[in-house]
Amino acid sequence: VPMTREAELFDEAANLGRQVLWLHTYGDRFADPSAGRPPHIPAGRAKNTRPVSQEPEKYPEEYEYNEGCQELRVGDGMFAPVSPEVWQYEVSGLPVVSSWLGYRMRSRAGRISSRLDEIQPERWTAELTDQLLELLWVVEGLVALEPAQRALFERIVKAPLLEERDLPPLGNEHPARKEPSFAPQGQLMV
Repeated sequence: VPMTREAELFDEAANLGRQVLWLHTYGDRFADPSAGRPPHIPAGRAKNTRPVSQEPEKYPEEYEYNEGCQELRVGDGMFAPVSPEVWQYEVSGLPVVSSWLGYRMRSRAGRISSRLDEIQPERWTAELTDQLLELLWVVEGLVALEPAQRALFERIVKAPLLEERDLPPLGNEHPARKEPSFAPQGQLMV
């Protein structure tokens, strides 16, 4: 990870990182209304343009994305506009929106590790619609930050960087290397 020697660039990177973490945590971390980060994710562009049926027999079995119309169909419901960048957004190779949806279809996608994984709602709920909208808004925000992240990264790697030899050595005596200590059972450590 390139680390800049320039304090101004470092501060810029830290501020951009706060925005990313604010989005990743749905506004739970690094909320700062004065910096445009309220303690919740504000509504984005995507809307629920046709409600998903809440009738048990119509629980969604599939979803489909139409890039030309920028529409995401979930069962008999519709969400739009959903940009191709939002639909294709991945974290470590995982397509975020389609993965979220796959786990919430009648026949779930993904690995089942216990019987608890077989428990699912009887019907699509307003809460599931709200959760999907929040996810879409978070991804919209992350996609919007990508150009700034790319430009800042390019500026950082062109500027003087800290090198390993510039950092203090980490020996066994360094606090980060200490073994954790635990209090005997029933006692508090102070």
